[in-house]
Amino acid sequence: MDVHIIQIEYDKYNKHFDHIDPQKAHNGEQISLVSSSPNGRYVITYSYNDNSIEEWDVEDSKLVLKFRENGNLLKNSGFIDDIKVNDSELVCYVLGSEIKTFKMPNIKSPIRLNPPPKMQRPRINFTKKGNLAIFDDNKILVYSKDGKMMSSHELLSHNEVIRGVSIDENDNIWVISPNYLFHWDLEKFRLKFSYSLGFTADRIDKVNNIFTVISKGNSIVIKYNNEIAIFSESVHFPIQNIKLKDTNIRKIELCKIQNNDYLLAFNLPGKYEKQDEKYKKQNIFLYHITDINKQPIDVSKIFNKGHYEDKFYEYNSVLEKAFGLVNGEFSCINVDFDQEFLDKHKVFFGSHRDDDDFVGWNNYLYQGSYCNDTLAFPDMVNLRQLVLNNCKYIDENEDINFKNQKYKWRIDLKNKKLSVVAEQRILNSKNLEDNSWNSKWNWKILNNNALALRYYGNCTSDTVIIYNYDIKNKKIKIEYYYYKKGLVKINKEFSKSILPITSEITDLDKDIYIIEDDRCLAKYGQTLLPILIESSGSDLTRRMEDIYKKCMKLVKEDPKRNLKFLNIITSSMNKLYKGHFDYITKFNSEMFMILDPFNKSVKDHSHFYTFSQEMAIIETGYSKFLKPFQYLIDLVNTLRNFSIERKAIQYITLIVPYVDYSRYPLEYSFWNELFYPPSSVFTDTCIKEVYSNWNGEAIIRFKWNKFGRAYYIIIWLLFTIFLVCFTIASYPTNSITREIRIKLYQTSTVFGVFHLIHELRQFIQKPNKYFFSRMNLFGKRIFKFIL
Repeated sequence: MDVHIIQIEYDKYNKHFDHIDPQKAHNGEQISLVSSSPNGRYVITYSYNDNSIEEWDVEDSKLVLKFRENGNLLKNSGFIDDIKVNDSELVCYVLGSEIKTFKMPNIKSPIRLNPPPKMQRPRINFTKKGNLAIFDDNKILVYSKDGKMMSSHELLSHNEVIRGVSIDENDNIWVISPNYLFHWDLEKFRLKFSYSLGFTADRIDKVNNIFTVISKGNSIVIKYNNEIAIFSESVHFPIQNIKLKDTNIRKIELCKIQNNDYLLAFNLPGKYEKQDEKYKKQNIFLYHITDINKQPIDVSKIFNKGHYEDKFYEYNSVLEKAFGLVNGEFSCINVDFDQEFLDKHKVFFGSHRDDDDFVGWNNYLYQGSYCNDTLAFPDMVNLRQLVLNNCKYIDENEDINFKNQKYKWRIDLKNKKLSVVAEQRILNSKNLEDNSWNSKWNWKILNNNALALRYYGNCTSDTVIIYNYDIKNKKIKIEYYYYKKGLVKINKEFSKSILPITSEITDLDKDIYIIEDDRCLAKYGQTLLPILIESSGSDLTRRMEDIYKKCMKLVKEDPKRNLKFLNIITSSMNKLYKGHFDYITKFNSEMFMILDPFNKSVKDHSHFYTFSQEMAIIETGYSKFLKPFQYLIDLVNTLRNFSIERKAIQYITLIVPYVDYSRYPLEYSFWNELFYPPSSVFTDTCIKEVYSNWNGEAIIRFKWNKFGRAYYIIIWLLFTIFLVCFTIASYPTNSITREIRIKLYQTSTVFGVFHLIHELRQFIQKPNKYFFSRMNLFGKRIFKFIL
């Protein structure tokens, strides 16, 4: 494979400071830690050798030394393990188990955290709003800018051991277990998604803190020890798994090159004055995120010019600039990959360099089979601007240049033509799909050079079409079609991380791309399958069969990676039951017994001991309310286990194919649960055929053990209190005073209102079932398995 070097130019002028101190950073001592603010305006550096902190301003690609603490404040206090700065110059650093926060330049007047965090090895980061998040593997604390605690949350784990926790600057909480990566929202403390790692996380180096997660756009990258997994948002399996050969690599950063994200992986300089030989050479590798067939490129010589004195520390994706040592000076390195630069240095990846039409890094994805990256990696930022009318309109004709390429889109409304042009030569043309030529048109060019057109006429309809140019086959393709009729607002439908799918996509036969590409099927399968089930026609039925077969094939080939493809089928069980009952029979037959691909060992060897592989909980104040009741349930289970004689026996662990039946919906809300309980896949699938086998029994038992028993015990206790209070208050006797009767009636009223709300919740959720259920008609209650 040819290896091509990428040159990175740096500003030669920033080695002279105009302000405070013209000397080298930290008096020429080794820089140990570097942190830039999210907007790239400020940079904080720290040196282990002289125990000093410095702040730098970034002004027109120049670093200006703004503040220096010479080390007296940190003398005899140990070494700083981590340091962060936010956009308002608030600095926080970790020194052993201590956390210090101050506003620059008031380093001698630290902000007092109230209450102070008590953690052995805390980690830190700033949120989008500039608040401070402090966390370890058991607790998450969020403090305001003035040091007051805003929230406190505990991390619990059932069956799955927490290997590490990370919080990024995009307000994402990442929790890693041996098999999964859990994505939580920091603001709402709600589970957003879970990802299958593709490797086993056995242990983590607590000292070096080598568990890192970074996210940008649709890309999520996790580094754990010497393993890297790259995910696309909302796709549960890794796009790529990388095993680092260089075990000294500690840091990863996402950088953008011609609108595509690439991964930089590199090792940091040593912490000590006398470095080992392995720290003297800095290895920097560049990985392509989406193409697993491309080998990494060693770009170490580009960053450090081949000299170990030059070091690369930090990359800021907002400024698209790097920070490091150049000729011994701390410098701002300009990372410029414009088309002129690429042409000058002949930077092309792939085997199509002799093809005149194959230009630039964007076409890296078009090697081999065609990839619909518009659906797999949707550019939702630009599409939201399109639907919000924050883009250009088309008057009659329009030429739209590709980003950093020699091509351009040409729209000819008069002749109803869309063309791709290069050097005034039309490469390919296609008739525009719209028939409403009185509509208003606007456009947006996406990151992959696809053209998004939106047109709407007199508020009667709204249409979005995305065209892309397949450079290899020299053909314009429609990759996405969205149509809504009537007076509609489509802003909300484009607010998510994936494109909305409507039934019209099947009219253009675009669903074949979704089915063929694993990433597209994982993102859009749950939306597309119900559309196909409810549609008529042999072609659409064939597509439904294709989805079913593809999901079954993927799971059987690699259940550890592809288990969640079953959720595409199980989430539509009700629709399949009504329209295609034979699929339920077929599914129950094929997926009756599946061996656990993770070889999970369990403590309880009894028949139908059920557990979840994906149990990671962040405990909020609401869940703490139920904690005493959970202790009661655990005590009952412990007493039951003591009464059963355990023997060393052989056993096998099976998994239930009904994925996501054993947890709440991701959009769970405590207040909605009180007054308008949302439905889940489990409650929506009230089909006898699903629960009349071992899989259904295992689901019900799991829910009963984890929630149902506690739920009914609480209801029973509250009803008992209500009954006792009302009975005593209404009992005709003179031994009870009027004041006591009033208090008992008040207590009865409170509990009566609670039970009334409980009945109203049942009625709101399913009114028909509420009136016609025999359970409600006769007040039948089941206590058989409560204890």
